[in-house]
Amino acid sequence: MVKTVKEILKQDCDQLKNLFEELISKYSKIYRWNEPDSIIMSTHPYSWKELSLEGKQLQSRILKEYHYFAERLRLLLLNQPPDSIASFDDSKNEISAIINQERTYLSSLDEAKNVIYKNLDNQIKLLDNIYDQSSGKILYVPDTSALLSNPKIEKWRFVDVSEFEIILTPTVLSELDQLKINHRKADVREKAEGLIRQIKEYRRT
Repeated sequence: MVKTVKEILKQDCDQLKNLFEELISKYSKIYRWNEPDSIIMSTHPYSWKELSLEGKQLQSRILKEYHYFAERLRLLLLNQPPDSIASFDDSKNEISAIINQERTYLSSLDEAKNVIYKNLDNQIKLLDNIYDQSSGKILYVPDTSALLSNPKIEKWRFVDVSEFEIILTPTVLSELDQLKINHRKADVREKAEGLIRQIKEYRRT
């Protein structure tokens, strides 16, 4: 059974929540850098303790996966009203600041988790404005590994799907560009380079 765009993004959203829960519960700590009676006034009086090596590795994974999630969602919202896009951008900035563990107004780890979960849920809800099961329109947003496994995009076929659109995100294009130069395996470099040429041809038509 083919999953809808919303189902896929909701699944990715739940995965991000699980990863962030691990980052918070295992590796993160918040402390107050600015004492209440300090002459230095700040709207962000709290900081994060430096992460361990394992914590930084998990943080890097979350940043990458959230960026990919947000990029797909943002593409789907392109034709939405300005207030919807502004809401998405605001929540993305707040989520990114917490994952990056920037200086914050949040005083506890529980607060940080609640803000992340609330913003992720709000981003998913924005899809309600555009999602219409009756339209019959199927969208596929492949990641880099899917493209490398099946590089002949024009020959893609799916069971029970006669017509569909493929969306390629900037992150995937950037990863292909890096792989064609930096990957240790020659066949992967060749596939990446071939895909880039193919995509450029699609743009010309």
